Formats: sequence, C-alpha cells, structure tokens
Amino acid sequence: MKPIGISTTLLADFACQLVQEWLPTFVDAEMSDIAHQERFADLRDHLATCTACAADHADLLETMLWRENLPWSNRPFVDHPCSLGRNIV
Repeated sequence: MKPIGISTTLLADFACQLVQEWLPTFVDAEMSDIAHQERFADLRDHLATCTACAADHADLLETMLWRENLPWSNRPFVDHPCSLGRNIV
C-alpha cells in the first residue's frame, strides 16, 4: 500500500489554523498567570517558528493588555437623547 503524501505546506497551514483557534485561550492563560507552559507547549513551539502566528499572538496580547488597562466607569449606560423614541437597530 502506498503511503498518503501530505505536503509540508498543508501541515503548516493546518497548524496555523489550529493556533489561530487557540490564540485567545492561550493569551488568556498567559495574562492570568495560569500554568500554561505544559498545556500549550506545542503552541509555543509553533509560535517560535512561525512569524505570521507570532505576529498575531503579539497583536492579540497587546490588544488584551490595552483593553485590561482601560478606565472602568460605574455609571449606568444611558441611551443618547437622539435615539429615544426611535426604533433604531
């Protein structure tokens, strides 16, 4: 029986797709100081070798850190007076 040939490019694309799906969870774990070293070892290895995924990781981490540092307001949300009485979707 002839082995199935899977191209290296196809495997790399699949790995990138998986990394993209797991990046938010990975960044949450990084930011929460959850022990993520073992859990995400394969993902970390991929980020070390794939510049595209590493850039996406850096962008997401920067965005999450920026969002975490936004000032928080305890004021309740109030509709803008211009939208009152209108059925705006």
